[in-house]
Amino acid sequence: GRTMTSTGSWPVFMFDSKSGKGIVNNITLESKQSRNSDDVWIGAARVEAKSIEMSGKDKPFSIKMDKLSATSVVEPNGKDYDLASDLRIELITVMDEK
Repeated sequence: GRTMTSTGSWPVFMFDSKSGKGIVNNITLESKQSRNSDDVWIGAARVEAKSIEMSGKDKPFSIKMDKLSATSVVEPNGKDYDLASDLRIELITVMDEK
């Protein structure tokens, strides 16, 4: 089979439109997978972001999510495969409410 290992980081991603703007801080990615004889990629991948902030311009709103992570794992289980996913957000603030 083939293997794939990847890592990456993106310090800041920003967008700005007529109706709103946003920023994603400190994005990181790690992945280690291998392709088996069934042509299935098995392994794990994880992405994290320190924070995501969005705010509106014409309709005032703001939301901030701190310490986000998403993990996905595929593992063989006999003739089948197990898929596990996990999504976490440590804190969500809408306007000034936590």
